[in-house]
Amino acid sequence: MNITVISDTHGKEPVLPGGELLIHCGDLSIHGFRVEVINQLNYLHEQLEKYDKIILIPGNHDLFAERHPKQFEEACAIAGLELLMNNSTTYKELKIWGSPVTPIYHDWAFNRDQSKRFDLYENIPHDTQLVVTHGPPRFVLDQNHEMKHIGCSELHNKIREIKPLAHVFGHCHESKGMFFEEGIFYANCAESVVELVFSNGIIKPKNWPK
Repeated sequence: MNITVISDTHGKEPVLPGGELLIHCGDLSIHGFRVEVINQLNYLHEQLEKYDKIILIPGNHDLFAERHPKQFEEACAIAGLELLMNNSTTYKELKIWGSPVTPIYHDWAFNRDQSKRFDLYENIPHDTQLVVTHGPPRFVLDQNHEMKHIGCSELHNKIREIKPLAHVFGHCHESKGMFFEEGIFYANCAESVVELVFSNGIIKPKNWPK
């Protein structure tokens, strides 16, 4: 299965390669206005000409999605997109869990305190193969321009416990890239187009050395 992952498009419309599955890790918009979000949903809808399935989560910039959840959910459905909001889905044989939640920072969307994040991640099913979040786990591709680690410790601990095949996210633009540790593939897809392959129980970059 060919998977494309993007994140933090902030209104931009990158040209995508096509494949079976497209995932957007949040931050569709810049200011979180409805028109910005809807324009990005329209862009994603157009990608259904290239992909069999599109899954998305919102991000901390997507204030419309948090303030008007029903409208956002309906807009995603109209666009033919599957929205994950702290829940799971299965596409073909791939089990996916997704969440927009990030640690508290100013007054952005989907910010949650430590106890709520702990309770949330406790509900990630242990058979999850691909975790999709907006923010990174702590100490994994999470350093901002001040070289501070802004990732979530509770998420990091849960990922290491359940050991999915892969964890994809965005949010921290300065640390976009890929990382492999303890059998888990991580990808910070902020402002990037990342191509992955899921085959024989492994998720890896499309051009990863054999």
